[in-house]
Amino acid sequence: MANGSLQLFGMEKGNGEVLYASNTYAAKLGGLSYPKKAFIPLDLGVPADSKIRKAYLEIAAVVPSIQHTKWRVWISGKPVTREFKPQISVDSEEGYYTKSIYDVTPFLTSMEQHSRHVVSVYYEGSQPIIVDHVGLLLLLSLIHI
Repeated sequence: MANGSLQLFGMEKGNGEVLYASNTYAAKLGGLSYPKKAFIPLDLGVPADSKIRKAYLEIAAVVPSIQHTKWRVWISGKPVTREFKPQISVDSEEGYYTKSIYDVTPFLTSMEQHSRHVVSVYYEGSQPIIVDHVGLLLLLSLIHI
């Protein structure tokens, strides 16, 4: 049974481009035999004639329980969140499949020239979780030179 709803994170008009990068490397974290931290790279370069207008980070994870799950997430060394509050969760045989979306615009506008961003997830719970998918969506404005 799915809990949550589709949410509108932004709506804009104008000239520009949309860039998206994702990584489906399934990182198993926590428990007794898995690492506590995962580093997930996302390669995506902003063209020289553009500027980041909006940036959204999405993380899909499989967790044993929605409650009492604590993690920390960084993007390119900047802290994004310490709380696990997914916007949607679906109960499955493996646990809960969750999706979390964060507005990371303030973190990335100062790093527009970087083509690689690394998402770090830290989790030290007693039951393992799986970070299943990480994506980064950029909405760019074109700069007229």
